[in-house]
Amino acid sequence: MRQEHQRLAESIVTVLQEAHFTALFAGGWVRDFVMGKPCQDIDIATSAHPEQVMSLFPRSIAVGAQFGVVRVLLDKHEFEVATFRSDAQYVDGRRPSHVDLHSSPEEDAKRRDFTINGMFYDPISHELYDFIGGKEDIDKKIIRTIGRAEDRFKEDRLRMIRAIRFKNVLGFSIDVETWNAMCHECHHVASSVSPERVWQELHKMLEKKVLPSCLRDMASCGLLQTIFPVLKKMPSDVLNHRLAIVENYTGNSLAACLCLLFDGDEASYLPQFADDYHVSRRDKKIIELFIQYDGFHIRPSDTEMVKLYARPEFSDYLSAVALLREDPDGFERRHLSKQEELLFWIEQVRSKTLLVNGDDLKARGIQPGAAMGQLLERAFDLSVTLRIKDKEQLLRQLLL
Repeated sequence: MRQEHQRLAESIVTVLQEAHFTALFAGGWVRDFVMGKPCQDIDIATSAHPEQVMSLFPRSIAVGAQFGVVRVLLDKHEFEVATFRSDAQYVDGRRPSHVDLHSSPEEDAKRRDFTINGMFYDPISHELYDFIGGKEDIDKKIIRTIGRAEDRFKEDRLRMIRAIRFKNVLGFSIDVETWNAMCHECHHVASSVSPERVWQELHKMLEKKVLPSCLRDMASCGLLQTIFPVLKKMPSDVLNHRLAIVENYTGNSLAACLCLLFDGDEASYLPQFADDYHVSRRDKKIIELFIQYDGFHIRPSDTEMVKLYARPEFSDYLSAVALLREDPDGFERRHLSKQEELLFWIEQVRSKTLLVNGDDLKARGIQPGAAMGQLLERAFDLSVTLRIKDKEQLLRQLLL
């Protein structure tokens, strides 16, 4: 699949070059190619303008025409083809006031974020174009901005979080000037970067298994406290303890992992956290579990536990909250054992087919209404509490 994707990308470059345009692979693919790492995503940069690209590729659509970006579809693959550009002044910490599409690879490289991402490669002539020292920084294992660090971060504040992600994914270090600029500029992130973009970056860190180390770096430069203001008043030793807990998280839920930072007095921040970051429905339910059950500091009844165990997001909650215990493995084992013990009733909740239902009560002369609803709840509670698995026995107990 990867070879087919690259073959199709090369065919796009070939068509553009045969039409007398410059066309090159750009960005992350070139970085990974230089490092000898496989990369599926291939972006193409060209001197052709969007309308010229679209005339050469009928199955294409302008997705950012003002920025010179066209999406080209070949077979079942998609490629972003972007016109070389230079940017005017950025006015909102994310977008330039206008772009100049009459540019060159060298000018285009200067407006990119980091040197390791600013190289180009011609897959036809096999020539690398490096105008900003990207290969040298790869050899030195350094993350460095292209040009003055403060300027790059003022253009797009999210680049500070991206720098930390690249550092930890690649195992590099961050250039001193770049790091100092991050420490100086980080307080602007909350006001100029949308929560959705921050959440996407944090998800990428989790997917790459580098979230804990990224969070530590973000705390060191002040980014973490800017993104989550509730952490600003947290003593450093407490924050370090929370980060140490997060380091042991191996699950796949970003929301569950981050909730570990807000255990204790900061738990009151959780509803705002869910709203600010527009989390998914599943993530919101996980956050609600942290709020409702407070890490199991208050012991729910067996009936409540059945309903909790039946929830599809419970496993994510359990794997995180277990880390707040002295014996996480033992805590998890006890709950898994309890789940097995209560499986008969858990399956009833999941399938919405209770041992005693409304038809059973109507057959005994009880009419639908509030009273029936209370009896059904009572029946389920009795079944769980007394471990009754026989319908007739439960009805006798219920209607004594």
